[in-house]
Amino acid sequence: MVTFMSLTEALIQKAKPREKPYKLSDGKGLCLLVNPTGSLWWRFRYRFDGKEKMLALGVYPKVSLKEARKKRDEARDKVKSGVDPSEERREVKRNAIKQNKITFRLTLSYSGDLTIMTPIRTITLNPAQTEALRAFLIAASTEKMENPC
Repeated sequence: MVTFMSLTEALIQKAKPREKPYKLSDGKGLCLLVNPTGSLWWRFRYRFDGKEKMLALGVYPKVSLKEARKKRDEARDKVKSGVDPSEERREVKRNAIKQNKITFRLTLSYSGDLTIMTPIRTITLNPAQTEALRAFLIAASTEKMENPC
């Protein structure tokens, strides 16, 4: 008999990056992907129509273990009711694009990090990247003013 141990916050905190990505399993298809960069990504593996699929559930610690389990349970319920959670997510994004309701939000932290949030993804730029983007936008707007087409 194989015994299985669910993930705990302590085990997650002890996870160290290796040369290659590896997974820490929590059970029922939920795992934490530990990347060589040290980033920790929640993934839900499931089967739909005979095919193995994977759904991204967020990044630790922004998505806690408790939240990841809740998201996994919601996705499992969808699979049981005949809905592919990956396809459902794609359809929501397609509809948002079609309805032209794509909006974004910018947040600048005190440390200089710029976070760009859209319905599709969230990107965080460090202070050096933020400054490079600022310089690019200023140059692009100046160029456009000089050469209107």
